Amino acid sequence: MSPALLVVNRSGGSGLVGTTSVAQQKGNQYVLVTFIPGQAQAALVAGKGAATFRELTPICNLALDEQLIVVKADSPLKTIKDIIAEAKKRPGELTIGGTGAGQDDQICQRVFERSAGIRMRYVPFKSGGEAVTALLGGHVNMIWPIRLSLCPSMKPKWYGL
Repeated sequence: MSPALLVVNRSGGSGLVGTTSVAQQKGNQYVLVTFIPGQAQAALVAGKGAATFRELTPICNLALDEQLIVVKADSPLKTIKDIIAEAKKRPGELTIGGTGAGQDDQICQRVFERSAGIRMRYVPFKSGGEAVTALLGGHVNMIWPIRLSLCPSMKPKWYGL
């Protein structure tokens, strides 16, 4: 008979309470934590005393959400090179919608901007559905959705990074 698995949910701090609890039990091979990107981002802003991924040993990847750049089918932006060129022409004017400040998509946007030497304006929405609606309505130039938030009837031109 295999040993029982006891699940203890420690809420708070965007996962930092649970993560810190596990990190403080160094050497205890019977304690695990699931770790999502939000916890990594929370650790970046929490500051001193917060546990980070450096104090943990990754065992396996449970899921992967691909981050995409999506534009409307009739957009003049057809390639990543087009987006970069336009952003360099109009720094801070191209808009890209996502699911909220500090979320995975905004982190990806900042990495993309830094690596491409560009600046765009991030527009946070409450959900992927709201971001898709804003794109289709022409309120943003592009969005950072995960595939699941795209409607089956929508046929966007998308670019995976």
